[in-house]
Amino acid sequence: MKPTALAPTLWRTCRVLACQRRLAVLAAVLAKGPVCVKDVARICRMPQNTATQYLRALQSRGLLAANRYSRWVFYVPRADASVQHAEPMLAAM
Repeated sequence: MKPTALAPTLWRTCRVLACQRRLAVLAAVLAKGPVCVKDVARICRMPQNTATQYLRALQSRGLLAANRYSRWVFYVPRADASVQHAEPMLAAM
């Protein structure tokens, strides 16, 4: 099965980033590099399910990449090439 390219609009990406807690999650990933959900939840002092939702929202906007190792998912700040505005927004963060 071929993965589909992301196509979020700039407006929707800005709406995701308008949440202070999602910005805190993004800042934690930017500061720590490859980080798992458990660590993000601990750093940001939130439940793991909330951290997972926020990480997935940021990933769906092309700002993060997820790498699976066994049962662990590690997130890294990496702009998705298929999202036109992802790289400039990630660089601005």
